[in-house]
Amino acid sequence: MSEEASTELENKTRGSFGLRERCIAAIAFFPAVVGLSMLPLQPPAVVDANAPATEFSGARAIEHLEVIAAAPHPIGTLAHAEVRDYIVNQIAAMGLEPEVQNDTVVTELYGQPVAAKVSNVLTRIPGKNSKSAVLLMAHYDSVPNSPGASDNGAGVAVLLETLRALRAGPLLRNDVIFLFTDGEEIGLIGATAFQENHPWRSDVSLIINFEARGAGGPSIMFETSAGNSNLIEQFASFASRPVASSYSYDIYRFLPNDTDFSVFKQSAKNGLNFAFIDDLAAYHSRLDSIDRMDPRSLQHHGAYALDLSRGFGEIDFETIESGANGIYFNLPGLGLIAYSTGWALPLVAVLIVMTGVLFYLGFSRGRFSPGRVFLGLIAGPVAIGLAALTVWLVHLGLFGALVAGRGMLGSPALYRLGLALVALAVTVIVLSVVGKKLGLANLSAGAAILWLLLAVATALYLPSSSYLMSWPLLFALASLFLLLQAPKAEALPLRTGLLLLLLVVPTVLLWAPVVTLVGSAFGASAAVLLATLTGLAVSSSPLQARLLAAERRSWMLPMAILVIGLGMSLVVAAGAGHDAKRPRTNSVFYALDSVNETAIWATMDRQVDDWTSQFLPGDVQTRPLVGFFGSEPKVLAVDAPVVALSAPAITLPAPEPAPEEMDPNAPASVSPSDSTPAATPSPEEEALGAGRRLSLRVMSTRQAGEMAVGLQSKSKLTRLTIDGQEVDLERFSRKEDAPPYSWRVRLYGLAADGWQFEIELDGREPLTATAVDRAYGFPAIPGHSFEPRPAHLRPASYRPTDLSLVKTVVDF
Repeated sequence: MSEEASTELENKTRGSFGLRERCIAAIAFFPAVVGLSMLPLQPPAVVDANAPATEFSGARAIEHLEVIAAAPHPIGTLAHAEVRDYIVNQIAAMGLEPEVQNDTVVTELYGQPVAAKVSNVLTRIPGKNSKSAVLLMAHYDSVPNSPGASDNGAGVAVLLETLRALRAGPLLRNDVIFLFTDGEEIGLIGATAFQENHPWRSDVSLIINFEARGAGGPSIMFETSAGNSNLIEQFASFASRPVASSYSYDIYRFLPNDTDFSVFKQSAKNGLNFAFIDDLAAYHSRLDSIDRMDPRSLQHHGAYALDLSRGFGEIDFETIESGANGIYFNLPGLGLIAYSTGWALPLVAVLIVMTGVLFYLGFSRGRFSPGRVFLGLIAGPVAIGLAALTVWLVHLGLFGALVAGRGMLGSPALYRLGLALVALAVTVIVLSVVGKKLGLANLSAGAAILWLLLAVATALYLPSSSYLMSWPLLFALASLFLLLQAPKAEALPLRTGLLLLLLVVPTVLLWAPVVTLVGSAFGASAAVLLATLTGLAVSSSPLQARLLAAERRSWMLPMAILVIGLGMSLVVAAGAGHDAKRPRTNSVFYALDSVNETAIWATMDRQVDDWTSQFLPGDVQTRPLVGFFGSEPKVLAVDAPVVALSAPAITLPAPEPAPEEMDPNAPASVSPSDSTPAATPSPEEEALGAGRRLSLRVMSTRQAGEMAVGLQSKSKLTRLTIDGQEVDLERFSRKEDAPPYSWRVRLYGLAADGWQFEIELDGREPLTATAVDRAYGFPAIPGHSFEPRPAHLRPASYRPTDLSLVKTVVDF
């Protein structure tokens, strides 16, 4: 099509679909469609405490949460034991028999071996004719310095209220097991203990897990087991308010994130994983409190728990077995649309045929030019790239000039919306400029090729996500067909313009929730990803984008969108600050070296603030912290008073006397707590060929719930067991290891009798053992008192803080 003909067509188009229609589309139509797409993401209203006994009541569940999330309760603390006892007592009060599974598990966390003593809580509702069981699961431990209302007090409260509601109704066909796992935050320890050691594990046919990575929003079914097609169909039929998208399955399986569900998924168990993810700032922090959490999110969790317990509690579990994965997504008013990935390639085949037919029509009628179609193909990636670059520069500028050093955003969702509008406007402007030069037909044809390539690629390699490419392409091809029906020199009639608007609705309904949920999951830091997804969605519909900027005067529309987006982002960034709802983080801890009898106050912050200065006054120096962590981090520190904190004990077992030497009045055994650290090898160590074997007992004499043990020798460690559990040394070995060899093990959980280490070395070189225990809270220092943190500050989530560390070193 010639440039003159294209210009003539556009001139006539202006009269048919003019500025007024475009304004209506920009101001009313598109926002209304976006708002419609958000309806499935709204969590349900909270059901009050007076609801019938057989219903799930979020208000009743919150009564449990008030106890569970009263204080931080990481593993190994008194508060943790109190939460466990509360769960046990609540189960018993419902007339069921609670079981506490105490176990020791060795696994991995952040590339290091971890051993933990965990206490899972379980109970079981027997079915009428059960051959297998549904397992409902949530972990009850929190991270330090977080009450854990959402993560994962909400899940625990949901399980307790669901248990009560099921007990109030008729028996189901299948058993329902309730598993309150311990130690999820330190490496999925409790789930591992159940899956490896509990006899009920073989009865489980379906796992339903509840989690949180924020403090609000809908409860999203974000992960499933493999071969989920039939499972998804059952889920869609049982759940009253399902929120799920199969693209999350493709994304999550490539991420390093894990939940307790991961343990069972690796064991090929069927299951569904749920979480709410809005208000990411609250995650793993003091902000994760009952006051901050949206109770509707808990209600949504509970609706799933009860609906799915009753639904799957009545089925034959063979009906959920499937070799194929499902494609599924929400549409307003239609619930969860689900079909098998087996349809992905046939749909692509149809799209290939449709594209071929349209290209035949376009070339045969002289509407397509090969060179211009090729440029149209390139236009999409260029527009997306420019949108991403613009948003990156805006985000970088706003954070650098306004946010950095000032605090948290007051409304992250509004900030992300502003950036998305910037990306939308830039993409529309670029496509409009290119469309004016190339002609709408060539631009649309190029976009069709781009999206056909994406549809083919996702159908082949990411079939669960293919719907995001295939269905928008289908409607884009329909739009291109309408364009090809218009004569060269005649404008598109108003009716055609309206049809083009309607044909973009499915793309908006599919893509707007994706952009929203990705923004919630990754936060403002994912500005470029947010812009890329927004630009990608817009690039599928160049005809509709062009309708917003076809006249000179209507450049005001994309420019207005750009200005509004920039303004929203600027206002939110300018309002960044610190207050009780947006507290700034800081860290400080006390570290005592019991061997050298020295102590420091230290922080891993870049500078001392007004509050931490009471711990670190005067001449604060940067120094390496040796022996307390796996590395030697540089910290800001000052010397501190040496407090008489009980040091960890590392001992060899006392030799057993010969029978004739035994005193009949002596105790039957020597308690490890009565022994003293040994500084020299004991006769009890055992020669092992050219090497040796040692049996060490390590314990926190002050009963700290967390320890780290370092082992160093010029001889290589060949075998290590902790409380009889084998450590897979090959898993943690490094090719660059050379003498002296170093190993480090993290220990979690209260251990009154300590931890038993069995060590084998390939030589007779000395072994240096270092033990550091970590107790939450600061030690009492005579003559010193410290002001509590003000409301605008909170303990750092991912740096050591509010701890007292005590180190001891023993050579063997």
